[in-house]
Amino acid sequence: KLQVKFLLWTMQQRHSNLKDHFLVDIKAYEVIIGYRADDSYFSFAQDFVANVISFRQLDEAMHLGKLGEQIVLKSKKAFDRITFMDSIPAQKEEYFAKKMMHDMEARKAYRNRKRQLAEESGVSIRQIQLFEQRRRDINKTQLETAWKLARALACRIEDLVEFE
Repeated sequence: KLQVKFLLWTMQQRHSNLKDHFLVDIKAYEVIIGYRADDSYFSFAQDFVANVISFRQLDEAMHLGKLGEQIVLKSKKAFDRITFMDSIPAQKEEYFAKKMMHDMEARKAYRNRKRQLAEESGVSIRQIQLFEQRRRDINKTQLETAWKLARALACRIEDLVEFE
């Protein structure tokens, strides 16, 4: 029981750490500048929240497709300060192709990261995918496998354990 309590405390601590470092209170801001992302990048964020990848790996993944920035105007005051300067026609065929190319490059780089994790840990890509897809329970894996993954991800074994 003592070990379970420790692991639960670790999960609570990790959740608190995510909130403290990555859940920014934006109420006081009128303009927010951040990563520009579409649905293809949601899987990276999902892997980060599930503790499959580290913040460093998430940051790298967000740069893989050359995301750039997006600017969100939250208030009428911020919107009223915008001045139209110019427009440039964009050909949908050209920019859709570029978007698709960026998406393909990001996905390829992400697969390469998984391949790198497999090489560094000695755990097969298929086994890593099964853990990610929740088709294999990381809580029931051999201790050696968990240790190899934790070492390659630079985290503790208890950081890989999941609780419902």
